[in-house]
Amino acid sequence: MIVLMFVIGLFIVLGILLINGKGSSLIAGYNTMPPEEKEKYDTVALWQVYGEDDVHFVI
Repeated sequence: MIVLMFVIGLFIVLGILLINGKGSSLIAGYNTMPPEEKEKYDTVALWQVYGEDDVHFVI
Protein backbone atom coordinates (compact mmCIF):
# COMPACT_ATOMS: atom_id res chain seq x y z
CA MET A 1 0.00 0.00 0.00
CA ILE A 2 2.87 2.35 0.79
CA VAL A 3 4.46 1.64 -2.60
CA LEU A 4 1.18 2.40 -4.35
CA MET A 5 0.84 5.73 -2.53
CA PHE A 6 4.44 6.58 -3.47
CA VAL A 7 3.81 5.84 -7.15
CA ILE A 8 0.60 7.90 -7.12
CA GLY A 9 2.43 10.81 -5.49
CA LEU A 10 5.26 10.53 -8.01
CA PHE A 11 2.88 10.74 -10.97
CA ILE A 12 1.04 13.70 -9.47
CA VAL A 13 4.30 15.59 -8.85
CA LEU A 14 5.60 14.80 -12.35
CA GLY A 15 2.27 15.87 -13.83
CA ILE A 16 2.36 19.20 -12.00
CA LEU A 17 5.96 19.81 -13.07
CA LEU A 18 5.13 19.14 -16.71
CA ILE A 19 1.93 21.20 -16.68
CA ASN A 20 3.98 24.15 -15.38
CA GLY A 21 6.50 23.77 -18.21
CA LYS A 22 9.28 22.29 -16.13
CA GLY A 23 10.90 18.91 -16.59
CA SER A 24 11.64 19.05 -20.32
CA SER A 25 14.56 16.70 -19.75
CA LEU A 26 12.05 14.02 -18.73
CA ILE A 27 10.47 13.83 -22.19
CA ALA A 28 12.28 11.17 -24.21
CA GLY A 29 14.13 12.57 -27.19
CA TYR A 30 13.29 16.24 -26.66
CA ASN A 31 16.38 17.01 -24.62
CA THR A 32 18.70 15.60 -27.30
CA MET A 33 17.15 17.51 -30.23
CA PRO A 34 19.11 20.31 -31.85
CA PRO A 35 17.74 23.82 -31.17
CA GLU A 36 16.39 24.13 -34.74
CA GLU A 37 14.33 20.99 -34.23
CA LYS A 38 13.01 22.15 -30.83
CA GLU A 39 11.68 25.36 -32.41
CA LYS A 40 9.21 23.29 -34.46
CA TYR A 41 7.28 22.23 -31.33
CA ASP A 42 4.82 24.21 -29.23
CA THR A 43 6.49 23.38 -25.94
CA VAL A 44 3.80 24.87 -23.68
CA ALA A 45 1.12 22.69 -25.24
CA LEU A 46 3.44 19.67 -25.26
CA TRP A 47 4.22 19.93 -21.53
CA GLN A 48 0.55 20.47 -20.67
CA VAL A 49 -0.52 17.38 -22.60
CA TYR A 50 2.13 15.18 -20.99
CA GLY A 51 1.41 16.63 -17.55
CA GLU A 52 -2.34 16.15 -17.85
CA ASP A 53 -1.79 12.59 -19.04
CA ASP A 54 0.32 11.85 -15.95
CA VAL A 55 -2.32 13.27 -13.61
CA HIS A 56 -5.17 11.51 -15.42
CA PHE A 57 -3.24 8.25 -15.28
CA VAL A 58 -3.32 8.41 -11.50
CA ILE A 59 -7.01 9.22 -11.32
